[in-house]
Amino acid sequence: SEKTGIPLQFKSAAWGEGLKMMREGKADIHASLYLSEEREHYLTYAAIVAASQGMIFYHRSIINISGPGDLKAFKVGAVQNSYHEQYIKQQVPEALLMSYVEFPDMLRAAQRGDIRVFVEDAGATLYRLKEQGLLDAFHYNPGQALYRNNFWIAVHKGNTKLAKALAEGMALISPDARATLERKWLPGSLIRTPDTLFIAMSDDYAPYSFVNAEGRPAGLLVDIWRLWAEKTGKKVEFLFSDWDDSLNNVRHGSADIHSGLFRSEYGA
Repeated sequence: SEKTGIPLQFKSAAWGEGLKMMREGKADIHASLYLSEEREHYLTYAAIVAASQGMIFYHRSIINISGPGDLKAFKVGAVQNSYHEQYIKQQVPEALLMSYVEFPDMLRAAQRGDIRVFVEDAGATLYRLKEQGLLDAFHYNPGQALYRNNFWIAVHKGNTKLAKALAEGMALISPDARATLERKWLPGSLIRTPDTLFIAMSDDYAPYSFVNAEGRPAGLLVDIWRLWAEKTGKKVEFLFSDWDDSLNNVRHGSADIHSGLFRSEYGA
């Protein structure tokens, strides 16, 4: 707003209600949300405003949760109509899903012991846990993000003029100014540094790329990229997911590079 001179007024609402406001034309802009096919029916995406990591958080009484497969043994919390809820339904349908209207509702349920596991954006969760003195009560594995995604700003479907103005305005915010804001609000581990390349890979394409028994990226392509990083002095981080999501990570800008795939007109 300061850069463009365009005044803004914020309207707060529960997550699902905020989406409803966009569908019904009661708001002009959604401040931040993930891409999804369902939302593309009524939204036009304008620009990326921040990076995000979906994490599994679990009560300290649980020894460890090493990956999404372990969620089958628990009641798992998620916010209604969120990407996290959709992820659990699609990727771990065997889990007993417990949906909550807002994030604070879910966190209170976790404190009461109604649930001991939930899936949420790491930045939002760590901020809340720190704010309420609960950082020691819930654990997560920072090296095992369920997925990495971007927060986008969006407008009503077809409002390309406003989308263009928003994108141009966001481009006026310098990298240094953005980094200052990220350091103010987010844990340092979530800040995407300019010298790190993110490589999308399939987690089930052995022997080329897969996730090993320790939950780490492995395979021929992974070793080649690690050797490339060693030879060039670059830093790389692997974003593992199923095959379709690995392509989407490149398509939507969550990853810079795909670890390896066939050439095709579809990819072009």
